[in-house]
Amino acid sequence: MTQTELFKLLGAPLHNARWSWGALGKDEAVFLRVWQDQERKYEGAWFAQVTYGGPLDDEEAILGHSERLEHVQRILDGAPSYMIMCHARDTKAIPRKIMSFNRREVFVGGRLEHLDGSYWLERSDRLPVDDARFRKE
Repeated sequence: MTQTELFKLLGAPLHNARWSWGALGKDEAVFLRVWQDQERKYEGAWFAQVTYGGPLDDEEAILGHSERLEHVQRILDGAPSYMIMCHARDTKAIPRKIMSFNRREVFVGGRLEHLDGSYWLERSDRLPVDDARFRKE
């Protein structure tokens, strides 16, 4: 299964398979791609980085970042959120390429914190991808 297929299965098709970093699903839920190596512990919980304070150097990154900021605003406004955990081929590469991702489960997003110039989303429960809540009615 590709990531495009996974997002579609979750009822949250990607706006653009090349540059989208996430998508909106049923009930305005936000689904975000996150990197496994970009997590940190804060106040006893694990958080994944969802925005980046550094400069963006190509059009696809700018488009993806703009869309991500819209998704972050939806989460700040109370939308439920979920994360798809990705593994980078090379964690030092810019832009990164996805080597693999968790196809079986998504992580439920919790608190959204602004730390060191970036937004970080709390990683709480895991849900199986085939959970009924993700299916279209």
